Amino acid sequence: DFLLDVNSGDRFVFQKMPYEITSLKDGEMTVKAKFHHFDGKHRDTAVEIANAKFSGDVVIPSEITYMDKKFRVTEISDSAFFRAKNLTSVTMPADIKGFGKNMFDGCEKLVSCNIPDNVTEISPNCFSSCAALKSIVIPAGVTAIGNNAFYYCSSLESISLPEGLKTIGEHAFYECGKLTEIKLPAGVTAIPAFAFGNCRSLLHFEFSDRIASIGASALAGCIKLKSVKLPSAITAIPNSLFDGCKALTSVNIPASVTSIGSRAFYNCAVFDFAIPAQITKIGSSAFYGCNALTEVSVPEGVTVLETSTFQNCQNLASVTLHDGITKIGGSVFRNCAKLSAITLGNKSRTASVELPSKLTTIE
Repeated sequence: DFLLDVNSGDRFVFQKMPYEITSLKDGEMTVKAKFHHFDGKHRDTAVEIANAKFSGDVVIPSEITYMDKKFRVTEISDSAFFRAKNLTSVTMPADIKGFGKNMFDGCEKLVSCNIPDNVTEISPNCFSSCAALKSIVIPAGVTAIGNNAFYYCSSLESISLPEGLKTIGEHAFYECGKLTEIKLPAGVTAIPAFAFGNCRSLLHFEFSDRIASIGASALAGCIKLKSVKLPSAITAIPNSLFDGCKALTSVNIPASVTSIGSRAFYNCAVFDFAIPAQITKIGSSAFYGCNALTEVSVPEGVTVLETSTFQNCQNLASVTLHDGITKIGGSVFRNCAKLSAITLGNKSRTASVELPSKLTTIE
């Protein structure tokens, strides 16, 4: 009897790949590709050694035979090709509907891989550290891209995000150093921390107006980024959003924004703009190293200048404060070698500092 020989959950090896039976229903006899199971603190090393058998081009069959019965391959489990360092390409059958976490994590020679149309999520760490991957097509049905999904895909030059995409995870495209452009689908409403950080070839970035939140360092380290269109719904520019974006020249600040986070424009050396009047909070080192700034007028809603706010702004020549400033933190104007005038209201002192009358603390 078949049921005495084969059970759901049975594991076996077919053409070097471990499989697990997931269904024995009539017409739905299916399996998923598995990784060799290991436990303990050396698990990752053991999985890497087991996956060393995968090299060159690997084709996952659409159907396999076990105990004289045919099974459709519909899933690939966690870590199936984890650190298979000599794997160069993978072809998957159309019936695949789910990817596990870390599936191709560390496959440093992987050049090509198809993603079947039934897949709805690119799982966390799926293609992390696939340093040779140059391009990939994401199917229209994908609605989520997990944390670190394409982390350190340093050769990735192009990727088209499907219109149905709704969520992007943290570090999803971090260190994709050759990616030159990204078009965000309208369904994406949040950009998490470090999502596109260190994309060193990215030139322009436009957020749709449906995006209501942006995480810290989402575009930090994008050294060629020249212009950004921020969404109208955000209320704050997060910490380190443009940290190290040294080519940045143009950013719109929506009227809804009242807060600029710490290191928001850190070392944006050619960025020059007027701080909008509606701003009420500016974080520490927010404009550190913004050498294109020549004059600054601090908005009346700002009562505290945090540590190093304008430090190393080497061309800053004049600053206008207001009488509501209550605290000036340490090193706010440190190394501002050309600063010759600080103005308070209609009063001015050349080569000196006139401080607001309500000021109670200087650090």
